[in-house]
Amino acid sequence: MSVNFDESDGCVMKAMLLCAGLGTRLRPITNTVPKPLVPVFDVPAVADTLELLRDSGIEDVVVNLHHLPGKVKAALGDKYSGVNIEYSHEHEILGAVGGIRKALPLLGDGPITVINGDILFGIDLRAIIDFHKRSGAALTLAAGKIRSRPRIHVVGADKSGRVHCIRDHCSGEGEPRDYYVNLGVFVYESSILREYASEYTPFGFADKEGLISKLFANNEPVMIYRNTQFYWNDIGTPADYLQAHFDALDGTGTSRCLARANFAKPDVCPAVVREPVYIGHNVEIEKNVVIGPYAVIGSGTKIGKGACVKQSVAFPGSTISQGAAITGSVVVGSDIVPVENV
Repeated sequence: MSVNFDESDGCVMKAMLLCAGLGTRLRPITNTVPKPLVPVFDVPAVADTLELLRDSGIEDVVVNLHHLPGKVKAALGDKYSGVNIEYSHEHEILGAVGGIRKALPLLGDGPITVINGDILFGIDLRAIIDFHKRSGAALTLAAGKIRSRPRIHVVGADKSGRVHCIRDHCSGEGEPRDYYVNLGVFVYESSILREYASEYTPFGFADKEGLISKLFANNEPVMIYRNTQFYWNDIGTPADYLQAHFDALDGTGTSRCLARANFAKPDVCPAVVREPVYIGHNVEIEKNVVIGPYAVIGSGTKIGKGACVKQSVAFPGSTISQGAAITGSVVVGSDIVPVENV
């Protein structure tokens, strides 16, 4: 059963994770692994969000699928870490809003927490939901100040938190006082999805004719929840993916990543280990191996004699050949993906 956030209005909060994307910027890693399933310290990246939802009182989640859907269902099943999961299949990608609109029969009539299924973050979901209800917003999005990321929608808002611009779309109500970055965490009123999006039709968020343009045109209140005390990484590129691991090894990152980063560091290891490192379970290590610094070795990995691995992540079950010198790379199976700008 889900938790009622506001028992007075009988509204049962459900959530949707957007997991249908192709993960093009993370290729070639996502050619065979859906982006929400790329491992972060031996668990799928999306596990962080599912556990956060559970701990926030949301136990019913819809996951949309398109790219490698069978792998997502096999990994998450009908229940993961105490969260009940239903799936919404998209034969064609319906966009950031169209996918939610298609899933409305599973999500109900109340407000919906929507989260990009490929981010690692430490925002207080209860606080966002409470803010959304108090503000009377049609849509609330989490926003913050992070390093320059021009590929992500920039949000302009006034002092009260009302959004006047998202990227190139403005409400015409004057210049925003400050600018933030959209973090991919939202609370939607289901009514706006029914009113402005057509079922089974591709529909975007900040596209020219997308949801934001329609909300601004109809003076619907769009609000931001501002929070500066958070960790956030969209693992959008191989460099971002590596950085998420390095951050946790350094003692930053989400609390769950921090816990996992410190979970598997063997007391006895035949390799020369240069901290910080993470070494999973059942790793086979031959003689004269050097691991670290900043190496993450997934469970079940085999490392051949004389290999050296640093500033890299090896997926669970990978094979690192004898004498290999791996730096600034992601190892997927037996393939080595060099990463630029590490």
